[in-house]
Amino acid sequence: MNTFVSLVYVETLADFAREVSCECPVRLLLSHQTQGQSPLFSRVYTLTLAGFNAYHELVILADTVQIDLDPQGQQPWTAAGESIAEQVATWRALVREHLEARGYTVWPAMYALPKDYTALRGTFECVRWRKTGDTWSVEAATPEAEATQCPTA
Repeated sequence: MNTFVSLVYVETLADFAREVSCECPVRLLLSHQTQGQSPLFSRVYTLTLAGFNAYHELVILADTVQIDLDPQGQQPWTAAGESIAEQVATWRALVREHLEARGYTVWPAMYALPKDYTALRGTFECVRWRKTGDTWSVEAATPEAEATQCPTA
């Protein structure tokens, strides 16, 4: 069992690849949390990638997308929010495919983190969020594609 010495937060997937060798499995988790109170609820989806580097430090890359919910806190409030919610599984799948194509073994779930852990937002530059009208889609980024931030709706 790996006992980590410290947490290392990285800003990009390229930074993660420099820190974590593809010889050890990495963990990729898509989670969500509902925040706020009626009538102002939102849901934050977080995609977190974690793996150990050669110094037994746990390296973490996380990014988020956020949507507004209806006053009951159940459903996306807008068409844009609904489209984001429908795309988050694809977001995870595209990141997973990118990692596996580069030799990583990707496992679901997450390592246990300290109680005071706070995710710092980075970027999975292997994907791009695109807005068309009122809807968002996520796709694999091509090398020449401009960098985009994850949407908020």
